[in-house]
Amino acid sequence: METILSRYARLLVEYCLELQPGDRLLIRTTPLAEPLVREVFRHALRAGANVDTEWEFREMRRIFFQEAQGDQLRHISPLYRQAMDTYEAYLYILAPYNLREDHDLDADKSAVRQSAMKALNEAYFRRTADRSMKRNLCLFPTLASAQEAGMSLEEYETFVYGACNLFDPDPRQSWLGVRKNQQAITDYLNACQEVHYKGPDIDIRFRTKGRTWINSDGQTNMPSGEVYTSPVEDSVNGVIRFSLPAIYQGWKWKTSPCGSTMDISKNGTLPGARNCWTTFS
Repeated sequence: METILSRYARLLVEYCLELQPGDRLLIRTTPLAEPLVREVFRHALRAGANVDTEWEFREMRRIFFQEAQGDQLRHISPLYRQAMDTYEAYLYILAPYNLREDHDLDADKSAVRQSAMKALNEAYFRRTADRSMKRNLCLFPTLASAQEAGMSLEEYETFVYGACNLFDPDPRQSWLGVRKNQQAITDYLNACQEVHYKGPDIDIRFRTKGRTWINSDGQTNMPSGEVYTSPVEDSVNGVIRFSLPAIYQGWKWKTSPCGSTMDISKNGTLPGARNCWTTFS
């Protein structure tokens, strides 16, 4: 009987990455995801692909930004550079040890690092956009993520695998169904020039003329199931209220018990939060 991780790996290899004989695949993750990496490795080889791996051990980024100086901050792994420039496939498996371990990285060092990575990031975005490099970002359940979700690890595993449709008789067919159903929404929105979201806690307008709505059907993110675009930058106006906290680059955006309200009232600018407090921690 096929294990849940084997089903997950087969979905990633056959549907998300569509690996072909001779494709070069780079897998990047933490050692916590080793059980999934084993199965992806197995199915990728069966598909005829060649597989390389890069591992991010616990607090690797934190140690790097604490200790690296000068040219060390500008050093880029030759394997990662080659993969972003020439490989046919890239799989990044989110498997965090600690969602907050990056919360106090040195801002000046981060700026140097971002500058050094600029050309490679541009290649990454260009190649993932035209799928000359088939990229997928997926999730392997860990205790850190389960705790942030307020679940036990077992509950969180069920949640994640269910969101990936891995309990369905044929996960690939399920995602093809998601693609078909969302395409009608995508086509409708691509014919629109202005969007108005109005409901409880939200009243926002923005323009999308000249922008493309994309059907996120699980190929680039697993799980997924959304239709998205980037609005015209200076066209966003309105108000939105958030009631749940979020973590970004190790920082937790916290809200008061009544939530936080963001007023985007000056053509895409953010004058600030109002009504309720928001803080970083």
